[in-house]
Amino acid sequence: MHARFPLCMGVLIEDKANGPAVMDALKDELPGIIPVRPTGSKISRAYAVTPLWSAGNVFIPSQEEAPWTADFVEE
Repeated sequence: MHARFPLCMGVLIEDKANGPAVMDALKDELPGIIPVRPTGSKISRAYAVTPLWSAGNVFIPSQEEAPWTADFVEE
């Protein structure tokens, strides 16, 4: 996604669970990694971004580009 949208100012990765390992693996390949410490529960964080989803401001790639999208949308 970063290659497709080069004007992106940074890549946010949660600094919990597997986040540090992901950041470590990508640090030499991907510029602009920004660790983010999540606050609140997963449910409260999901509710916080509900307006973005409702407004259609979330990009989901087509199934041809990313076969995982059907499972993602169902979840």
